[in-house]
Amino acid sequence: MLPIAIHADRAFTPFEEISDAVVVIQGSKISAVGQRGKVAMPRGAREMSARGKTIVPGFVDVHIHGAGGRRDCERNGNLPQHRGHREVHP
Repeated sequence: MLPIAIHADRAFTPFEEISDAVVVIQGSKISAVGQRGKVAMPRGAREMSARGKTIVPGFVDVHIHGAGGRRDCERNGNLPQHRGHREVHP
């Protein structure tokens, strides 16, 4: 699997906000996060644009409403794909 480099206007980590950001994914792991030009790009990386977006590498949003779990959210149309959210999927 080729490495993936996602370019975005900014990235948030637990420690900083990075402008003109790039996140590099190798295999199933985030291998680098930093400012464009300061992060070593792996040879042959597939580059994806998330221009105009903010990315939060490693963040998983587990916030849901409904005590019944996922099934209730699906039935009520509360999943991201039902609310018009746009996501970047490699």
